[in-house]
Amino acid sequence: MSSLVLNQKLYAIRKKGTDLYLPEPVGRMGRGGSHVEPIHVDTGVIRTFSSMRSANAALIQWLKGKHVCSRGHYSCGEYYEEIEIVPVPARIKDEMEIVTIHLSVAS
Repeated sequence: MSSLVLNQKLYAIRKKGTDLYLPEPVGRMGRGGSHVEPIHVDTGVIRTFSSMRSANAALIQWLKGKHVCSRGHYSCGEYYEEIEIVPVPARIKDEMEIVTIHLSVAS
């Protein structure tokens, strides 16, 4: 029997000084990340990222506010899609941080 050792770094977005993390979105195909608010680590699945860059991009968009998309067709049949960002004043950059999670598995 061979042994397997896995060491991996993941990243998560946390409210500084707390156990509150941005959760995994439950929307369609993982969409809806701008609509979530931090949850306690014991109450749900926290959202993890495979790179610092992707975590930072998600944090930037989350801080901007809720991204709301309207889609449909004009009366002429042409398709439209409009995205509006609704600010959430309670989201403050200095209160959030990206933390590293070390995942280790050995068998």
